This record gives sequence, structure tokens and C-alpha cells, in this order.
Amino acid sequence: MAGVPVQNVSTYITRLLNAGEHVALCEQVSRQRGRGNKEIIERKVTRLYTPGTLVDEVHLSAKSSSYVLCMRPVATGAVMWWADVSTGVLRYSFLSHDQVASEIVRVSPKEVLAPEVDDIHDENNDFGPRFFRSLLGKGISITHRPSSYFDSLASARQLIGSHILPESHSWDVADAHERCSSALLRFIGETHGQDVVSSFRLRQYVADDTLEMDSSTRVSFELVRTRDGLKRGSILDAVDYTSTAMGGRLLSDRLSSPSTNIDEIRTRFDIIDALKHAKDRTCTCGRGRHVPFLSSTPKWGNCVLCTSTRSLRSIPDVHRSLQRLRLGRGGPRDLRCVAEGQLGAARLLDMQDSGNIAKQSALHSLVDGIRFNVTDTVPACEKVVGMLRENPPIDLRDGGYIAKGVDEILDELRAAQLGRVGLDELQAEYRKETGIRSLKVGRNNAMGFFVEVPQKHDGTLPPTFRHCQTLARRLRYKTVELSVFDVNEQDREREIAARERQLFDECCEQVLQHSKGIVETGELVAQLDVGVSSLLASLSHGLVEPVVTADHNHTLELQQCRHLTVEEALKSQLSSGFVANDVSMQPESLMILTGANMAGKSTYLRQVGLCVVLAQSGMHIPAQAGHIPIFQSLFSRVGANDDIRQNFSTFMVEVSETARILNRASSRSLVLIDELGRGTSHIDGLAIASAVALELCENCKSFSILSTHLHELSALESVSDRIRCSHMQTRMVDGDIEFSYKIRDGAAQDSCGLEVAKLAGVPASVLERAHSVKRRLDEQYSTLSVRTAISAEGGAEKMREIERSESSSFQEQPFPRENSGLGGEVDTQMKVIASILRALDMERVEADEAKSILAGLVAHSRMGAKGRSE
Repeated sequence: MAGVPVQNVSTYITRLLNAGEHVALCEQVSRQRGRGNKEIIERKVTRLYTPGTLVDEVHLSAKSSSYVLCMRPVATGAVMWWADVSTGVLRYSFLSHDQVASEIVRVSPKEVLAPEVDDIHDENNDFGPRFFRSLLGKGISITHRPSSYFDSLASARQLIGSHILPESHSWDVADAHERCSSALLRFIGETHGQDVVSSFRLRQYVADDTLEMDSSTRVSFELVRTRDGLKRGSILDAVDYTSTAMGGRLLSDRLSSPSTNIDEIRTRFDIIDALKHAKDRTCTCGRGRHVPFLSSTPKWGNCVLCTSTRSLRSIPDVHRSLQRLRLGRGGPRDLRCVAEGQLGAARLLDMQDSGNIAKQSALHSLVDGIRFNVTDTVPACEKVVGMLRENPPIDLRDGGYIAKGVDEILDELRAAQLGRVGLDELQAEYRKETGIRSLKVGRNNAMGFFVEVPQKHDGTLPPTFRHCQTLARRLRYKTVELSVFDVNEQDREREIAARERQLFDECCEQVLQHSKGIVETGELVAQLDVGVSSLLASLSHGLVEPVVTADHNHTLELQQCRHLTVEEALKSQLSSGFVANDVSMQPESLMILTGANMAGKSTYLRQVGLCVVLAQSGMHIPAQAGHIPIFQSLFSRVGANDDIRQNFSTFMVEVSETARILNRASSRSLVLIDELGRGTSHIDGLAIASAVALELCENCKSFSILSTHLHELSALESVSDRIRCSHMQTRMVDGDIEFSYKIRDGAAQDSCGLEVAKLAGVPASVLERAHSVKRRLDEQYSTLSVRTAISAEGGAEKMREIERSESSSFQEQPFPRENSGLGGEVDTQMKVIASILRALDMERVEADEAKSILAGLVAHSRMGAKGRSE
């Protein structure tokens, strides 16, 4: 418990909430006289703050949602409910076991409501604290309640009754829905001191309607925040040109949940396209690639894009202001925000009246929806704007929010309060009585009326002047007459406050009658804002609209695609710019990407995935052209991580992620795996990598790109027509490596690790020794049997036959025994060579591969001869 200055309370509350704590605010609510005429101040808890149930603007990020989540396990998966209390959106979903982790990361709640640890699960299992902290970080706020807290509420049953039909789910799923919704609504109601059921809009979320991305994919792509948890540097930061808070939250939601619905995606593209064609090329915003009004000093034109952007910038956060009013937490500023938001939306109708928007377009329908919803609300909103003064206070208790000339009774009360009738006479009388010409009668909210004199007059005033305060150079006193003025003034203040509150409540009631229309208007405004933002991003970054098709058997084609955030970073560094690359992938195909360290393999993988995410979010992509089939899932394993809390090494983490990919990937998946096979021995890594590659190609049949330094995997190209090799081009100039960052057909011959080490500043003596070791290893190490095994006709089964034959040959006599002749050993060597030669397909073997095989045979024979001579 702590007492803090009331003017600084928000700072302390925010600090505690960011630390995951709950806060109870205890305020002074009234004053009264007790025994002995002593003043008694009544205090009580007026607010409860928790990280996931905040509604005050000062505690929220304008363009980020703030969720509280509740989950319940069932036999076939889990039921999940989550609410953004600040906007009044309540969502629910049924998830399979495989979807749970990725959906929790997608929602990223600020707080999780869970049963007590001892009730239905322990610390480690099901949905215990460790499970949530492993996904959301150790700072996540987890609020525990006993199992009885999750008993069904009648209000919750009534709310979900028309949305979740019992016959559509098994009994345990329906019961979990009731328990989750009841607990969540009860918890929110407790924090806000009222029944909140009527304050929410219930929406179903179907996971299959969005692109599935696991947690590691979301982290590696940095869609809405970077690995450091910041928006700056993320994809969202690069494409966010929204003008409203509502549009910013919708854009973030779309990037986090790309659609798999072709009609929905095309509608979003249609809005952007209509705005683009309605944009007047003679306007200031139509000249050049960059948009003039994106600067701090915008140059507005008269085209649709300019007028709509200008109108959008005048629209406040209607959804959050309206929700505060519905919860009884709103004030004059919220009421004016709602009214100004509706009037701002009404100004957007001018863009349709200009006649530049095609009547059959999605944009025309969107503006029609705004027109339908704002028409009835305009009179009430105009009344509110006329009644409230500009920039009114946030809190009702501050008063003075009703404008002058609005209400005759209020004006009369204010005139009586502000007049100094009687005070001037009283001040003159006090000056005459004390002989102090500098005496003044003043007033403040804390003391009321008082007499103020210079400090040199201390002790000279009559006993009727009661000392009450000492300042640095002045003294303050109270008198009986001034106490009478205090009482009268307090009475007038109460009358003014009551009259203002009456007028506020009347207007608020009129506005809240249109809550449904106001909410729908806000949603349509947000969609328009995202459409305008997408067009502005397209103009600023040189993006194009891709062709998106529901046919998953179509080729994935990207011409000169780029990575947005890397490109922006290069611009800021004044470098030569980003090097774009093409992508062309057939269905059920696999690309093996090799190349030097730092050559751009990881960036290439990410930019392909990001183009898919942006396209299915309904946004333009960083490329010259694109043709993208709709994917149901996107899996990426990029970057090295360990998890010491789970006792997982880097290799264990990567293999676990790869296992999840193999278990979930299908023909409608895009799979991107970086550095496949690293973290263990070369042979083990090669074995795992080749098996994973063949599994993706033959069984999962997904679109897959695998980057690796295991060059032997290039032999897989001869196994299947669906596998091809590419590499990142590099060249050596005067002993130094140069990166072109261009992708080329075929496999790389070297990873150039020593050259990159030189760039990193490794000492020359170390590099010299490393080169010496590398030369000896190159002479001794043969990739012959590995390449042969991988490329053997017949695929995996042939691989196993060769492995068995070679293994049995070496196991018979791995080393020559004493008193034995050389015949057995020579026979063993010949068997190995024979098995290798039998596996060769002379019609398909390339010249470089034949040379490598021959070199391997020579090295193998020399090693055997050397062993026999010794």
C-alpha cells in the first residue's frame, strides 16, 4: 500500500501495471463533520486496475489491442475466449491441440485468467503458468481464481446462446464455452464494478479462416513487433500509414491474421484499387513516387486520396471513447470524441459525392455503409459538439465542460459564482480595520476564501483573523464572514456541477442510443483507413498488387521481390540498395538453397514468406509482379535459438520446430527452413537434412525452400524432378569475397566460411592455420558415398541398400588382422567400389559429379594402400 500525489497517480499505476501487478485505487469521496466538529474524510476503493482490463487512454497504446484471455482444455483441443475491454470486443474460438500455441502468440494477451494451479492442472501441464510464460514471456500477468469462479453465469449463457449452439459441439466443448465466458465476464465486471455483458460485441474466430503460423514463424518474421518487442523495425512499422487509432489496430490484426478467404482478400484489393484510380494524377499527391502529405507539413490537394486522408486524420478513437461511456468510465472528452468521430465520418461521404469512385466497387459499398450509419446520428452529435466546449476535461469532476450560452440556468449560476458582489466591500472593510493597504481577499479550491497579507504583518491582525497558512513571504487567514462565503460558494459549485452533469447525462443518453450504428461506423472507417494506408504504403515503397488465386496447384511467382524492413535499413545506411530476386516454385516442389555465409539466404527465405503474408492480408507486395496461390499455413524455422529454461540446446529447439513443421505441413503449406542440419555432427546433420527434404517433397508435398551449408544435399536434385538447387552468387576478388546477393541456378561449391571469418577480423595466424587444416581435410574427406547414397536411383530405399552394403563391408574387416593376407581387405575395398559404381546412373551423372566421384575413388584407394603399407 502506498499514498501518492493525486496528480501523479497515473504514472505510478502505469509503472505497476507494466510490471504485471494489479492496482486498487482508494480515493477520498466525501467530507463530513464528526464528534467535536472534527472533519471526517470518507475513503473507498473506486477503481481496480489489471493489465488486461484497462480502458483509460493514459494506460493504453492507441494502435495496439489489449486483451485478457481465458482458456479451458477439452479432450479434442481447447476453448479460448479473449476480450479487449477498451473497445468492447469479445471473441471466442475452438482450437485443436496443434493450434493452441500459435493462437496464443497471435493474440498476445496482456493478462491470462486461469484456475488455481491445484485445481485442474499443475505448474507444468495443460495451461499452467509455465506454459503461458514460455509463449508470452515471464512478464505476462496470470490471474488465478478458484474453480468455482468458472461456474456458468445466466447472463453469459444468454449472451452466447444465439452464437454457440450446443448441438454443434460435444458436451465438454459447450460446457467449456460457458465456463470460459462466465469467468471472463465475471472478472471484467469485478474490475469495473458492474455487469458488463451488454457492453460487448461477440465475435467468433475460426482459426482455419486465417493463415496458420506457429510461434517461431511469427517471431522470425517480426510482423507486428521485433524480437525486442518493439514496433519500430517491424513489418507493421514499415506499412503503417493509418490516420486513426481504429485503423491502426485493424491493420495490426490483419498482419497477425492473414486471410485464407479469396473473396475477402479480393475485396481489400478492390478498395485499394478504387482509391488508386480515384486519385487525381494532377493533384499534388499524384506526382512522383513519394506522397507529399506524409510529411510533417502536408500539402493537401483536392483528390479523393487527399480529402479522405484529411478527413480520417480528424477522427478520434471512437470505439474506446464509446466503450468508456458505456462502462460509466467516460467523461466530457469521450463524449465529444464520439460526436466528432461521427461528424468526421460524415465528411468522408464527400469522396463518394465527387463521382470518381466506381459504383460497383467495394469502396463505394463501404462508403454507402458509412452513410447509412451516420445519417441518424448527425443531429445528436451536432448537439453534443455545440454543447461541450473545445478540448473539455477528461474527468467529470473537473467541471467547466459545458460551453457558455448553451443553458440559461447554468449561465446564471456561473454569473453569481464569478461575481465579487460583497467581496470587494469586505476587502475594503478589512483594510480599514487592519490598516494594511496590501491586504487581499483570495480563493483556491483547497482553502476556499482567505485573507492574504505580507509576512511582516505577522501578529498585528485582530483575533477575529484566524491564521491558517504560512507561505514564503505571505500569511493567510480565515474569518467568519469568509466562511459564510465559502458555504455559499460551495452551494453554487454543487448546483453548477449538478446542472452540468444533468446536461451531460441527457446528451450521453441520446448518443448511446445509437451505439450500434456508431460502432459499425467506426469499423467501416477503420477499413477505409487501412485501404488508404495500404495505398500510401504502396506509393511510398513501390509495391504492387499481386494476383492471388484459390487454386493451390498454381505456381508461386514473384518477380524482383524485396524485403521491406531490410530495404529501409539499407536506405538509412546510404548503401547501394537492396538487391531484388525472383522466385518461381511449382506445387509440391522443393528448392535447396546453398551459398556462402552472409550471402543473403535467410533474407531470401523471409522475403518470400513476407510477400505471402502481405498478399493474404490484402496488401500490396514489395515486388515488380506476383502470382500467389492462397496458402493455408506458413511455417518458418529461421535463426538459431536455445531454451535453457526447458533444458533445450539449439539443436533440440531446431529439431523440435522441424518436427512440428513435418507434422503439420501439407500441399497448401509454404515451408521455409534455414540452415537445415546444423547443430550436430556433419553426418548426423546430413542424414536428418536429406530425410527432412525428401519427406517434405514426397509426403507433405508442400512448397518448400531449404537453405543449407551441406552441399552434398544438392545430389537430391537427381532423385526427383520436383527438387532443384539454387545458390547465392559470390566471387573472389584479390583474395576477398564479394557478395552479389543474386540467386542463381545450381549448387554452390563452397560456403566461404574462412573468407567470411577474415571479414569478421579473425587473426591472420588463425586463418592461416585454418586454411592448412582445410586443405588436409579436403584431401582426406570424400563425399562420394554420401552423394551416391543420396542420388541413388530409387530414392530412400536405394539409400538404405547402399548403406547396408557399405556398412556390412566395413564391419567384416574394418582393420587388417595379424597374420592375415591382403586378399580379404582388397575384396572389401572392391566391394565398396563396386557398390558405388553400381549405383551410378551414367545417363544422368554430370561432368562435375563424375570428376568428384573419380577423385573420391582415387583418395579412397590411396588411403587403403597407405594403410596396407603401414
